[in-house]
Amino acid sequence: AGLEQVRKSTVIRRALEAFSDPDFIRVLQEGDTTGSFGASLDEFIRHFPAVKDEVMDEIIAMLKRVLEMGAADSPLVALNPGNTFLLRSARDEELRHHLDDLYGMMLESVTTFLEGLLEQHAQSEAFMQRDGWALIVRAVRSPLLPFSFIKSRTFESLHGLSSTLLDTSQEGVFKVLFAELQEGVRKPTICDDSSDAASYVALADPSALSAAEYAALHARLHNTTSVVVATALITYLVNGSGGGSLARCVKDVADIMPIDDFVQLVRAMCSAYYGGAQKAVAMEHVISTLPSAGDAKKADGAAGAASSAKGKGVEGRAASQQAMDIDESGSAGIEAFKRANCLILGEVAIGLTIEAGDFVECMSNSLGLGAKRDDSGGGSSSGTSEDAKVSGPLVAELVAFVHRVLELCEGVERTVVGAQIVDQVMVAVMKTLVFARHRIYLKLPVLTAFVDEGGLERFCRVLESVWAWAAELPAED
Repeated sequence: AGLEQVRKSTVIRRALEAFSDPDFIRVLQEGDTTGSFGASLDEFIRHFPAVKDEVMDEIIAMLKRVLEMGAADSPLVALNPGNTFLLRSARDEELRHHLDDLYGMMLESVTTFLEGLLEQHAQSEAFMQRDGWALIVRAVRSPLLPFSFIKSRTFESLHGLSSTLLDTSQEGVFKVLFAELQEGVRKPTICDDSSDAASYVALADPSALSAAEYAALHARLHNTTSVVVATALITYLVNGSGGGSLARCVKDVADIMPIDDFVQLVRAMCSAYYGGAQKAVAMEHVISTLPSAGDAKKADGAAGAASSAKGKGVEGRAASQQAMDIDESGSAGIEAFKRANCLILGEVAIGLTIEAGDFVECMSNSLGLGAKRDDSGGGSSSGTSEDAKVSGPLVAELVAFVHRVLELCEGVERTVVGAQIVDQVMVAVMKTLVFARHRIYLKLPVLTAFVDEGGLERFCRVLESVWAWAAELPAED
C-alpha cells in the first residue's frame, strides 16, 4: 500500500525535475545534496525492486530535459550566458566577472547524482541498457559549456561517472565515447581553419569579425572543446584501466566501431595534433609574454592603435594583429578583453594538442587490438569467421603521423616559438615510437616501419639542423 502511494504521488518524478530547473541550480550545488540523493534512491530501488524500471525511465526522461537545457536557445542563456564566448570590448570584460557557467553546474549535479545511484551493478546495467551514458556524453556538445570545461569540477565528476560505468561495460562506455569523438572530428574545428598560427593569435581581437564570422568561430571553438573532452575521457580511461593500451580494455575494435572507421578516426586525431600544434605553441608563447594584469591597465592606447591601423588601410585580421602589438619581448600592453581572449584561445588550442597527442600515444600502445572481419573481408561484423589485427593499418597511420609532424620542424622559423614547436614535436615523436609505461616492444612495429622508410635518417637530419640555430637562441626570462 505504501509503495502504491509513492507511485501515485509522483514524488520521484518531481524530485528529478529539479535537476533541469534553473531555479534549483545553485541549491543543488550545496554540500553533497545530489550524491546523497542518488545513494538514497539506489537504496530505495534495492529494497523495492518492483519500481526499478519506472525509476530508471524517469531518470532517462530527466536526462533528456537536461540536454534540452544545453541548447543554444536555452533559457539559461538569458539568465547567465557563462564564459562561453570571446569578448569584443571592454564592456564584455566587465561583464565577464559576473558570469557563471550555469549549464556546467547543472551537469555536475546530474553526474554527481548518478555516481551515487549507479554504484551497484544492477542499476548501472539498467542505465547503460537505456542509453543513459550516451545521453550524458551528448551533453558535452552544448555551446553553453565553458572553453575550460576539461579543467572544471563537472569534468572530474563526468570522469568519475565513466569510471564507475566502466566496471559494468567497458565496450559500452568506449563505444559511446568513440562514436562521440567520431562525430566531433567530422565537424569544423580550429584545426580545419586554413589560417596560420599568426591569424589564430589575431582572433584575440574579434571586433573586426562580422556577425556570421563571429558565430562560425564560436562553432569551431565549441566543437573543438567537445572533441577535447571526448578524447580526454578516452585517454584517461585507457591509462587508468588499461595501462595506456586500449587492447587491455576491449578485446576487439569491432566491439566499439568498424575497423575502417577506427583507422580513419586515428588519422583524424593525428591531423588534429598537426593542425593544433603550431597554434597551441604560438598562443602559449603569447600568453607567456603578456605583461602582468597591473601593467596591462596602462595600455589604454591599444584601442587607438587599432583605429589608426584601419585608417592606414590595414584591414580585417591584420588590423587586429597589429592592434595587439605583441612582440617577443613581451613589453607591449594589451587590453583586458584581448588578454582574456588570449587565455581562451590558448586553452582550446593547447588542450586539443595535448589530448590529441595523448590519444596518438595510446594508439601506439594498442597495436595488439584485434578486429573481427566478415567473410567478404569488408567491415567488421558480429557474425565473423576470421580475426585480424589492426596493427597493420595503425602502424601505417602512426608512421605517416611522425613524418608529417617532422615537417613542422623542417619548415620552422628560427625563433623561440620555432624552438618550442620542435620541443613539442620531438616529445610527440618519441611517445609514438619509443616511450611506453611497460612492454616497450609493443611499439616496435611502428619504430621498425619508420626506420625502414628512412625515417631515422630524416629524424637525425632534423635534429642536426635545429641544433645549428636553436642552441644560439637567448634563454627566455
